[in-house]
Parts: sequence; structure tokens; C-alpha cells
Amino acid sequence: MSAENHPDRRLALLWSIEKFINANLATYRHDLSLGNGMAGIALFYGSLLQFEQSATLGEKLDDIIDLIYTRISESHFQDSGLFQGMPGVGLALEQIAQQRGFAMKDVAGINADLDELVLEELSSTMPIMPFDLVSGLTGLGVYALSRNDFSARDQIFKSVYAKLIECSIPGDTGRQWRTDPKFAAADKLLRFPEGYYDLGIAHGNAGVIVLLAKAVRMGVNIHGLREELRNLTNWLLKQRRGSSDSAFGRLAGENLHARNAWCVGDAGVSMAIIQSGQALDDRELLQVGIDIGVQSTRRRRESSLVQDHGICHGSMGLSLIYARLFEETGEMVFCDAARSWQTMMLDSVSSHSLQALATYRGPDTQPVLILGVVNGLAGIGLALIDSITGRSGRWSNFLGL
Repeated sequence: MSAENHPDRRLALLWSIEKFINANLATYRHDLSLGNGMAGIALFYGSLLQFEQSATLGEKLDDIIDLIYTRISESHFQDSGLFQGMPGVGLALEQIAQQRGFAMKDVAGINADLDELVLEELSSTMPIMPFDLVSGLTGLGVYALSRNDFSARDQIFKSVYAKLIECSIPGDTGRQWRTDPKFAAADKLLRFPEGYYDLGIAHGNAGVIVLLAKAVRMGVNIHGLREELRNLTNWLLKQRRGSSDSAFGRLAGENLHARNAWCVGDAGVSMAIIQSGQALDDRELLQVGIDIGVQSTRRRRESSLVQDHGICHGSMGLSLIYARLFEETGEMVFCDAARSWQTMMLDSVSSHSLQALATYRGPDTQPVLILGVVNGLAGIGLALIDSITGRSGRWSNFLGL
């Protein structure tokens, strides 16, 4: 997306976000996670330091990294998911180390220890976790593919892939992934007591497509990998509905509109289909993904169910996805959509100050300002840096972008 779009407003907001995060950082020192804790905030400061070299910013990042090191040595992580567990912390540390020329101490050792823990958990015969990107096997696959140690990358990814196959549901046209009742959201379990097929990136089958497509594009050599990717992509496309507002629902077999977002809905699904088409070198499939994405840009704003501005399901998540779609395809409609959603956010801040970026945490709750990447200010700041520079940062790899 062009850096000429509202450069002064974006810069002013970026530094307001940094000032607020810095002033409130102490309240997050017990949450190390990538999704909404210190590891994600470290990614923000790492990207900000690349954007503007500053001794002060470097010191702030060093303080956050030191805190993470200290807390790692004191903590026993119960959550092994990418967004809330130790794998996400390891991913963030390795990315920052690469940004800084591997000047950071202990990263290789921390990730080597983490690799052993991940492999140990994957070797369990028990159903250890859900399959999804946020908290399950797909997220561990993203962690594996991010590893700079190629031997560890291949070993972990192959173990993840084997576990994914083990927990899949074979069908007439290949395998799909069903959310097991023990990992299911309570409201959905009422409608689908035996589990359900989520179609989105965050918790569903589009997230598996993104992972498999990335593995194919990186040249991971596993028998049947391309076939599984094609079959799952074809199955997902069969869930497409005739609605002009929402081509894909949130769940298979459900006739409810999904919001348009990164986590669920047409924008995220179109990204998954496009990545699959590219990985399989299938121009027809690529065009289908583009058409889905273009249709999503035409959705009426009030029907998109966008209430706030975070990455997960807010305006800047849509801006980020459409900017990526523009980079992948060159279609100007995506560039225009990215600008439009970003302008919505900027106008809201102009009218209501930084409080406009507060996040709704549930129905009938008041929005609150949070600092993290997935739902908070750090993610908005990272998307702003990408927009201002006109370059996609590696920080969003964990989102499948």
C-alpha cells in the first residue's frame, strides 16, 4: 500500500501508540505471549527500531528482552500454543535476533530447548491439543517453518504434519479438520455437539491451508503434502455460499454470515486460497482466490461486523490483509480497500483520540485499550509501520500472511 496515504496522521499515531505502550508496559510483565503479551510487544519495538534507528528505542527493546529472559527462567508454561505459549515467544525472539544480526544472547539455546519440548509433546500418543493456528498443531507448524535451524525446522514440521494427519477426518475428497468438542467454543457446541468444521484462518481449515501452502513453497519434502493441500482447498471452496455479503460462513453447514476479518470470513479465506494457488502453481485456483477477495472488498461496511480496529477482527486487520493481497496479486482494488479501512481507523482516532483504538472483549462489555499484537495497539502499530514504509515486515508470518 502506498506510503503517500495520510503520512502525517500515520506517523503521529505511531508515536502516540509507542508512548502509550511504554507508559503502561509494567502491567504486562507477567504475560510473555506473542499474541497479546511481551513477546508481541518486543516484535513491535524491533520493527520500530528498524524504522527509526534510535538508542532510546534500542534500550527499551533490550529491557523487554531482558525481562523475557528472566521470566522464561522463572516460568513453567502450561500453554504450548503459538499465540499464548512458549513457541510464540521463541518465534518472536528469533525474528528479533535476525533483525539485529544475531546480536542477542541465548536465543539459539532457548529455541533449541524449546524444540526439544515441542518434539516431546508431539511424540505423545494422547490428543495433546487442537489442530488450529492460534493454540494448536497448525501454530506449531508455523513455529517450525520459522526456525533458522533447518534441521530442527524439518524435524518439527514433519512431526506436526504427522499429528495433523492423525487428528484429521477423512472424507470422500480428502481430509478435513474438525474442532473436537473438548476444544470447542461453548456457543458453537450447543449447535454442533459432536464438533464442527471451522472455515477461518485463526481456528479453522483455512489456517491449515496457509500452513501447507507455506511448506510447499518452502520446498518441504513430504509425500502427499501437495495432494493434501489441493484436496483441502477444493473442500473449502465447496463450502462457498451464494451470498453477496458473506461467501463463507464461519462454520461449514451453517447459514450465518461471518464477519469479514483476518480470523474468519472472506478476506482471510481469499488469502488462504491465493496462497494455495501460488504453491500449487495453479492459475485457475489463484484467480478463484482473487475473485473471492475482490467480492469481499465490495461488502457493505455495516455488514462486515467490524466494531474495533485491531488485527484479529478489526479495521487494521482488514487493511493489513488487503495490503498483502495487493502485494501478491497487483490488483488495485485491494490497495484501495487497504487504504479505505486504514482511513476509517485514522478518522476514528482523529475524532476520539487514542481511546478509539480500544478493543471489545465480549458482548455487553466496555472497550478497553490493550497493548498486544493480535487485538491491541502493538499490532496496529506494526501494520502502520508496514503501511508507512510500503514494505511487509516478517512480523506477520505468525498470522499466516
